[in-house]
Amino acid sequence: MPSGLRIVIGGDDAGFPYKSIIAQQLLSDPRVSSVIDAGPSSEEDKTAYSHFAIAAAEKVAKGEADRALLICGTGLGVAIAANKVRGIRAVTAHDSFSVERSVLSNNAQVLCLGQRVVGIELAKRLVKEWLGYEFDPNSSSAAKVKIIEDYDREQLIAAHFFLLIAITISQSSTVENKQSFEHDDNVIDPKQDSMANDDYVPGTEAEKKLVRKIDLYILPMMWFMYLMSYMDRTNIGNAKIAGMANMILTRTRPSRYLPGIMFVWGGVTIAMAFTGTYEHMIGFRILMGVLESGFAPGMLLLLSSWYKNEEQSKRFAVYISAAILSGAFGGLLAGSITSGLDGAHGKAGWRWLFVVEGAATMGVALIACFVLPDFPANTSRLKFSQEEIDLAIRRLQHGRPQVVSEDEAKLGHWQAFKLSMTNWRTWLFVVGYMAIVGSSTLSYFYPTLVKGLGYESTAAQYMTVPIFGVAFVVTALTGYFADKNSKWRGVILCAWMSVAMLCAIIICVVYNFEARYALLVIMAAALWASNGLSLSYASTTFGSMPHETRAISLAFVNAMGNLAQIYGAYLFPASEKPKYLKGFGVISGLCFTGAVSYVLLHVFLKGKKRT
Repeated sequence: MPSGLRIVIGGDDAGFPYKSIIAQQLLSDPRVSSVIDAGPSSEEDKTAYSHFAIAAAEKVAKGEADRALLICGTGLGVAIAANKVRGIRAVTAHDSFSVERSVLSNNAQVLCLGQRVVGIELAKRLVKEWLGYEFDPNSSSAAKVKIIEDYDREQLIAAHFFLLIAITISQSSTVENKQSFEHDDNVIDPKQDSMANDDYVPGTEAEKKLVRKIDLYILPMMWFMYLMSYMDRTNIGNAKIAGMANMILTRTRPSRYLPGIMFVWGGVTIAMAFTGTYEHMIGFRILMGVLESGFAPGMLLLLSSWYKNEEQSKRFAVYISAAILSGAFGGLLAGSITSGLDGAHGKAGWRWLFVVEGAATMGVALIACFVLPDFPANTSRLKFSQEEIDLAIRRLQHGRPQVVSEDEAKLGHWQAFKLSMTNWRTWLFVVGYMAIVGSSTLSYFYPTLVKGLGYESTAAQYMTVPIFGVAFVVTALTGYFADKNSKWRGVILCAWMSVAMLCAIIICVVYNFEARYALLVIMAAALWASNGLSLSYASTTFGSMPHETRAISLAFVNAMGNLAQIYGAYLFPASEKPKYLKGFGVISGLCFTGAVSYVLLHVFLKGKKRT
């Protein structure tokens, strides 16, 4: 039993006489260290009991008191009021057995008595008995009490969630009262545009130096971060072989938010090495997926916040190249780890795979905290001088006047979401990107497909390397060419999707092993090149939107596109080998859909600019 209990006592005018007597009893009891009077202070105080009961219960909930004793006319009203305080369990008890069980079975912290129900001597005896009981956390009742406590926590989380929504809507309403946006035809303030043009001269030596500096801070770090993200995402499959929000980012600093979630998911990856059941593994993998879901959209937003439209395609190609190289060599690296460390310290090799890659992820995240810049308006002056920051903002405002400074008004989350969801561009990009990602799930089956084409198991693993190698070169060349011809990104995407579609159709009717392998190489290159270019095309198209709307649009396109991986995982069942007609047939249809989406985007966007 805890020594020196802190008791808070309260009630109302109907229970004041008992309260005064029992307060003196508590003060003289050696088991009580202090008595806090929550009121009332006199029998003439007619304040409602609920005020005093809630005040007393809150002291217990906050840890300022250990227990509470509440006395009113019946003991019922004060119990009802006290139970409204989260985490409090208050009971009305007028006999010894009920008092005993309220503590031993229910771990109730608040005892309520009715002056009009029991005599003073019985009340004093019940209080004395009450002080002598202590809840046993190892008893059979503990599990039942925990259910109550868990429900309390769930309600608290839900309350915070709905409070956040209310605040967001309130912010949105405030902004809506101050400004309105024409989200389909982007309205540009001529004054702002002319000022940006007057201050900015493109192509100067200072700008070229700035772009090189931006590249130095962003591209290598972004590449390594995406590489670790991609390897962590696929290590569950490798382990099996051996033996798995941007709305916040617009209000935070990317140099803290992105490495932060990366550091946590690296820790979750390590934790997966110590799981003992399939259910735990699935739970950790879901948690890691939740954390990773904020990474890719955040990196896309950061890229589009530093580079001009005609500079983005090659940078997005660098971003995607991390995934390509991970596909080429990630499996070989995983094989080396699982075989080299198998049995070390009594642990299987696949568990070491999670430990090594998780630790590497956390290490990269720590470095990224110091290297990765924030948005131009709020990045560290240690990385860029004030003159460089001013130039970075001015050069983006040249042709993208919606780029704002740090102290300019921001859209609320809800308003930005509405603007994004009612913009037809968002939905066409969703369709196009879903087609690309759905078709690109082909990459997960490269070893299976190559083996089905006639190669042995070991050779099949090595024969996937040229597929990724060609895709790496084609993606890089596409990014460079698209930046030189930025007005034709939609047409380039349509062309690559058409190439992938034709390859898929031909594979369905040609069964020569060498011919199918060559077509697979071409199709993979076309899809990987389309992946990077589609993201830069979306980024530049959304660039004229308000910052918050652009963040949500990019995140929504990325999230919806990646949903295509769900059905893509079922395109190449083992029962279909070696022809896999269903898989390649579906991919040809997806590629056709993607080609149509991007050519429509090109036509519509070009028409908008003319009008």
